[in-house]
Amino acid sequence: MRDAIALFQDYNRAFALRNPELLRLKVARMAVSPFTFFRGTFHIFARDILENFYDSGPRNGGGAVEMDLVGDIHTENFGTYQAVDGIHYDINDFDETTQGRFDLDVRRQATSCILAAQECAMELPQAIQVTLAFLESYADTVSRAHKRGGSSIWT
Repeated sequence: MRDAIALFQDYNRAFALRNPELLRLKVARMAVSPFTFFRGTFHIFARDILENFYDSGPRNGGGAVEMDLVGDIHTENFGTYQAVDGIHYDINDFDETTQGRFDLDVRRQATSCILAAQECAMELPQAIQVTLAFLESYADTVSRAHKRGGSSIWT
């Protein structure tokens, strides 16, 4: 069994040495709710997914395509920004980018949807509906991108 506290301490040791007050602030923010804890522990989530849910074969699950991932994707890593061609609503935080199977981001975002919905006082059935709406939208977007072509990852 893993020790989440020890994992957190090991991961954040360098940050604690550089700025202990900032780490204290992070821990205080994480203690507010399950969602805020989730936001601050990408490394634990990724380890759990890699060790418990991926195939035991090669890291990429026996031939699954690896790609660039946001990594620490969650509902608060989206927002609006002004671009040359107008205002966009999209991902706005890329500090934990990594390489891997796309389902790491999908699983993390789905978990985020459930936790964020529950933080908004939704009961579990409502939180599941929010998550299913995300997954349906995601699948539609991937399907449209595949139909447009232009990338070998869709084949």
